[in-house]
Amino acid sequence: MAASAKMVFSEGGKTPEDVVRRALAAPVSLELDDVCVVRPGRAAVGEVWSPQLLPYREWTGAAASGAAEVAGSADGDLLSAGSLGMGVDDARRANLLALAATQHDVGGAAAVAVPQHDADLCAVSVQQEDEGYALVGFDLRKLAEAAGVATGLVVVLPSFVDGKPVVRIAPGAFARRLVRGIGVDVLVVPDTVRRIGAGAFSALPGRHIHLGAAVSMGGEQACDLLGVTPPLERRTYSVSAGNASYRADGGSLLSADGEHLLFFAPPYAADCALPEGVKFVGEYAFCQGCATPHVVRASQGLTQVKARQWDDALWICPDEAPAAARLRKRGVRVCGLAAAHRDACWFDLEGPDAVLVAGPPAPTSASKRFARAAAEARATSASDGTAVVDADEAAARAEANDCGGLVSGGRLGPVGQGPSAAALARPAANRLLELPAEVAGKPLASVAARALPYAPQTVVIPASVRAIGDGNQCRGTRRLVLPEGLERVGAHCFCSRTLETVALPRTLRSVGAGSFEFAVCRLAHTGVCVHVPADQLLSCFREDAPEGCDPFDLAKYDEVLRAGKNVPDRLGALLHRLAAPVDISDSDRAAFADEVRSFGREALVRVAREGDVSMVRALADAGLFDGARFDVQIELLRQANRMDCVAYLMEWHRKQAGASCSGEGGSAGRGIRDRFAL
Repeated sequence: MAASAKMVFSEGGKTPEDVVRRALAAPVSLELDDVCVVRPGRAAVGEVWSPQLLPYREWTGAAASGAAEVAGSADGDLLSAGSLGMGVDDARRANLLALAATQHDVGGAAAVAVPQHDADLCAVSVQQEDEGYALVGFDLRKLAEAAGVATGLVVVLPSFVDGKPVVRIAPGAFARRLVRGIGVDVLVVPDTVRRIGAGAFSALPGRHIHLGAAVSMGGEQACDLLGVTPPLERRTYSVSAGNASYRADGGSLLSADGEHLLFFAPPYAADCALPEGVKFVGEYAFCQGCATPHVVRASQGLTQVKARQWDDALWICPDEAPAAARLRKRGVRVCGLAAAHRDACWFDLEGPDAVLVAGPPAPTSASKRFARAAAEARATSASDGTAVVDADEAAARAEANDCGGLVSGGRLGPVGQGPSAAALARPAANRLLELPAEVAGKPLASVAARALPYAPQTVVIPASVRAIGDGNQCRGTRRLVLPEGLERVGAHCFCSRTLETVALPRTLRSVGAGSFEFAVCRLAHTGVCVHVPADQLLSCFREDAPEGCDPFDLAKYDEVLRAGKNVPDRLGALLHRLAAPVDISDSDRAAFADEVRSFGREALVRVAREGDVSMVRALADAGLFDGARFDVQIELLRQANRMDCVAYLMEWHRKQAGASCSGEGGSAGRGIRDRFAL
C-alpha cells in the first residue's frame, strides 16, 4: 500500500537523531482503507462468557448417536469420533471431505484450500477506543517486503488513523511472528501515543527506540539481545524534549526525575556504575544476551533493585544505602565503599579485619573464546583485504586440531600453523589463587558468602582465615589447601566435584551440609579418609564438633556405606574405611571386607596403585590377602614398584606361615626366599 513507504524505509548513513527529527516533523496519517480495524467481542446483555461444559454422554460404540459410517472404515473410528468432539456434524464432515478430494496439486487428500482473503489482510491492525485508536498489530515483515529492504530499517508508527490519534500500543503489537528476521535501526513512537503495553518491544530487533512527548506509561520492556532475530549488539533509547514522564541519558531510559532506572543501555563494562541519582532499578532494567559486569557501583540513595540479572556481580555501595541490606538478603555480594582490589579479588575493609567478598571472575566459556577469535579474524581480514575464513573450511580444520588459523588473522594457511581447538578451548585464567594473609594492613579473617563461586585449579587459604561463608563452591578447583586455624566452613562450599584429597585441619569444628561434595577428605584427628556422598541429605559432617574431635559422624558414614547409595567411588570408600578402622563395629568391618573381596582383581589393582603400607597392613589384618589373593597382590605391588608394601607383606606372610605350620613342618620347608626371589 502507498502508506507503507511513509512508515518503513531505509535511511543509510544518518544518525538516529536526524531520523527522529525528520519523522516527528511529518507525522504519518492513515486512512481506514490502510488499516484493519479489530473490533473486540463484547458480551450481550444477559450473556455469560465462560466455558460451558457439554452434558455428559456415555460412549456406546457403534450405537452412539451421530456416529455415521465413513467410507473405508467402521462406525465409531477416530475420524468420526474426532469430528464429533470438535462439533462437526455429519453433513459438515462430508462437505470437508468432498472439498479435500478436489485438491490435487497440494500433496494429499486432506489438504484444504486457504481462503484468498486471508492473504490480503492489512499490515497495520488497530482497535478503536474512547480516546482514539490502539495499535494492536504491526506486520513488519509484510511492510519490509513491500519496501524491498530487510535490514537497517527506519520504522515510524502512525500518528493518526482516519483523523483520530493513535494513543496506545498494545503488548502484542510487535509479536515475534510479525517482526522476526527484520532488522530495525530506529523505531519512532509518535507524540500522540500515551501508553505502551508491557513487553511490546521485547521481540522487536530494534537498535534505537524513540518515545514521543506524550508517553506517560511505558510498561516493562524486557530486552534480550540474543533472543531476537536478527540478534542485536546494542539497544538505546531517546525521548522527546517535551515528555514529562521519561528522559534519556546516554541511551538509558530513566524517569523524568532520574530516580527510576527503567533501561540501562548496553554494552556494559566489567566495572560498571549506575547513573547518578538512581534510587530504584526496574525489573527489566538490564539487558540479557550480553556480557554482564563483574562489579556494579551505586550511590548512597539506592533504595531498591528489582532486576536480578546482575545478582552474580559484586555491588559496591555504602552500607547506609537501603538497597544494601535487601541485596544481601537475597544472596547478592555487597561491599562497602572501603573496598580494595588485589589480584583480581575484592576485599571489604570496613571492619577491623579484611573480608574477601569476591574472587576472580568466572572463566570465559570455550564457545565465547571461539567466537571472539572468529570475530578478531573477520576484523583483521576485512582491514587488510584478505579472504575471510570459509565456515565449512574453518569447521573442518577445527576438527583437524587447527581451527582454520582464526587467531592468526583468518587466512587459510597450511594445517598445523593455526592454534589448535584444544588450545582455544582451554581457559587463559590464572591456575593459582593464593589469598593474601593481610590486605592494607588488616588481616584477612574470613571469606564472605558466595565470594568464590568459581576459582582456579589451585586455591590456597592463608592461616589468618577463621571462617568461610556459605556458597563458596569453587567450581573448577582441583587442589585445595586449608590452613590450621580455620574453624568453620559454611554450607555448599568446595563443590567442584574435581577435588583431589583434601586434608581437613585439626582446628576445624563446623562444616555445613552439601560441602566437599564428591570429594575425599582426610580427617585430622582419626586419620580416616572419607568419601563425601553426593546427596546433601546424607551429609555426615557436623556443625558442633567438640574440641579435639573431627567434625564428622563416622557412625552415620558407616550407615551410608552399608546402604550403598550415593557414594561416587564405593570401592575406594570401602578400602579407605578398612585402612583406618576407627570406631567401626566388627560386623561392619567384616561386611565391608566381604564386599571388597567381591570386587576381585579390581580391588587388588586399586591397592597396588593407590595404597600405602598402612592400608596394606590394615587390609591384611582384615583377612583380605588369604590364599591365592596374596600371590596376586604381591605381584601387582612388584609391578607398581611398591617395594615397601612388598617387604611388609612378605614379612607378614612369613609370620602367618610360621604360626600356622609350626606343628606340621612340611609346607614350611618351601622357603620364603625361593618363593619370592626377585
